[in-house]
Amino acid sequence: MVQHVLETLEESQVFEGLYLSTDAPQEKLQTLSPSVSILRRPDALADDFATITQVVKHVIEQVEAAGDGFDAYCLVYATSVLLTVDVYREAVVKFKTSEMDYLLSVTDYGHPVERGFYLDENLHLNAGDFDKNQRTQDFKPFYHDAGCFCFGAKQAWLGDQSIFGSTTAAMVLPRSSAVDIDFPEDWLFAEALFQLQQKD
Repeated sequence: MVQHVLETLEESQVFEGLYLSTDAPQEKLQTLSPSVSILRRPDALADDFATITQVVKHVIEQVEAAGDGFDAYCLVYATSVLLTVDVYREAVVKFKTSEMDYLLSVTDYGHPVERGFYLDENLHLNAGDFDKNQRTQDFKPFYHDAGCFCFGAKQAWLGDQSIFGSTTAAMVLPRSSAVDIDFPEDWLFAEALFQLQQKD
């Protein structure tokens, strides 16, 4: 999965350097492209609670310490297997022309959040207060972080500036390209979409 994402990033030819932040054993990284620089991630940033801003900040500090450095950095999630080179090429243009601090990949929920409801311990519906007669297609769409990538100015990353703010532009991805893999069923869904994508 990681290899595929890295190959797509290389093929896009929009990045001046590729860096993989990881705590994986060295033997699992030997087959990666030599153009990818491996950055060892400390234990404090390798748990389920480290934020993406903390990880990117650590990467920037390592890159700068090695004598390299860029005005902007893009975080790409290892699970972004459904994105194509065209997406990255479009994204970098959007980021450069947006004059915003960040460009975040987003996708829509696919169903009005206003029509959501909770279930109590007896699995009874608590549907909240909304117009039950309003058509689904008439609700205003809501979006969420697609979990694919985020371009950001170096100073925004280093300043721990939140990506969820008024200085962030959005690039809307179709739901078929934005599967955030958190659970086994997410993996199966992404795998099925990937196989379909390869047939095109």
